[in-house]
Parts: sequence; C-alpha cells; structure tokens
Amino acid sequence: MSVPVAHAQGGVRFLIGGGSTIALGNFGDGFTNGPHGVAGLSFVPSGFPIGIRIDGMYHRVSADDAVFPGVDVDAQIINGSVNGVFSFASAPETKVRPYLIGGVGLYNQKFVGDDVGVGLDNSETDFGINGGAGFDFGLSDNLGIFLEGRFHMIFSSGEKTNMLPISLGARIGT
Repeated sequence: MSVPVAHAQGGVRFLIGGGSTIALGNFGDGFTNGPHGVAGLSFVPSGFPIGIRIDGMYHRVSADDAVFPGVDVDAQIINGSVNGVFSFASAPETKVRPYLIGGVGLYNQKFVGDDVGVGLDNSETDFGINGGAGFDFGLSDNLGIFLEGRFHMIFSSGEKTNMLPISLGARIGT
C-alpha cells in the first residue's frame, strides 16, 4: 500500500505556454478576448505540497468593434508575479495532479494602435493579485503539460482591470 504524497521529489521547473485571456467586468465591456503567453520558474521543496512560482505574462486584447466601431486600439498588459502553488496529495503513480495557485504582482497596461490619442493614458503600472487552479499532466519524470485558469485583478487608477487567462503549456523539470 502506498501513501499519497504531494510530490515524490522536489526540484526546479521551467514552464512555457499560452492561451486566451478573457476580459472581464468593465474591462470586458470595451475589449474582446485575446491571446497571451506565459513563462516561469517554480521551486518545490522535496516532499512538500507548497512551492513558489515566479512567472511573467504578456496579454493583448483588442477594442470591441461593437463598442468602438472602426477604432484600432489594443490593450497590452505585461505582468510579473510571485505565487504560492499548493499541489494536492496524490499517489506516486498518478499522472494528473491538481493544484491551486495565487499571488501578487506588478502589471503594466499600455494602449497601442493607430487610434491611441488624447485623453487615453498610454501607460500605467499597478499592483495586482491573482488566484486560480490547474492540472499538471505528467508525461515523464521531467516533462509534463499544464492547464490552468487564473483570475487577475489589477488595481488600476479608476476602475479595476479584471481578466481570466486560460493557459496550456509545457513543464520541464521534476
């Protein structure tokens, strides 16, 4: 009989992926969903269910044509965050490991495009928080695929900027 463990062994992981960013709330009222990319490093102490992940993301969403017809403006968001990752206990032979993730970061929001003009703050850097869940699918001891969704709340001047990136990517490392 084997006892479920969070991680059979600790180590450093590199991850890279991408997906779709869903603009939510007031942000979603004016912008459509768009692509994003993510890259990061994580460290999980041996036999411990909680690790640390440092990651960066690049998001780009376009002005909604129904709200702003004929306007060429995109919102570009670049963020870096430090996150805690809690992996649920599972048997060593289990290939699918669910996890929770949450943290804090800095977010730079910038409007780009031909129609960026007067009255639109072109760049702003703000504090934000994020939280979500995901699954790590182990393909081998050092290679896996992850699927995760994380809600991000950026404390922008005026209205908060809310978004939900759904990411699919590869993980290299134990």
